[in-house]
Amino acid sequence: MKLNNPEDMKQVILSGLFSAIAFVLPMIFHLLGLGSIFLPMFLPIVMLAFLVKLQFDIVVCIIVPIFSSLTTSMPPIYPPIFLIMIMELLMICIIISLIYHRLKYPWYVALLASAIVDRLTLALMIFILLEIFKVKGLTLSSVFILQGIPGICLQFIVVPLFLKLYKLRYGVYPVRN
Repeated sequence: MKLNNPEDMKQVILSGLFSAIAFVLPMIFHLLGLGSIFLPMFLPIVMLAFLVKLQFDIVVCIIVPIFSSLTTSMPPIYPPIFLIMIMELLMICIIISLIYHRLKYPWYVALLASAIVDRLTLALMIFILLEIFKVKGLTLSSVFILQGIPGICLQFIVVPLFLKLYKLRYGVYPVRN
């Protein structure tokens, strides 16, 4: 991809900024013992999904969990939580891109749909991985699904505030790619 276009350069800069936030925010939450409950890596990546094209989201969704895992051991490589998170983040960004950017539905429809798909992706990934490791997964997957509900609630508070501030600053909601 060539970055001769000023819009693409803007998207690279935004991706870098939100990647840094997605790397640091979990460390702060984990210091407080709130990491897996409030899904702090998800928050900046969800906000980024409303701002940039899908290809930039995909890079961030893959690189940030891997880099964080290798440097901080969060999310852990084993059990393969980082793989689950990558799949969740990818699905969230794909859904937001599809519903908000491509189909032009309002942001709240995209956010709600991405939250639902996120929880379904989590359940499916846990089921698959627990089957591979021969562990009964129904109970564990329901615990993980419910454990992230406060984080999803946080997204429904912070993302609308972020989008409102964006609209106040620029006069419109983020441009649909």
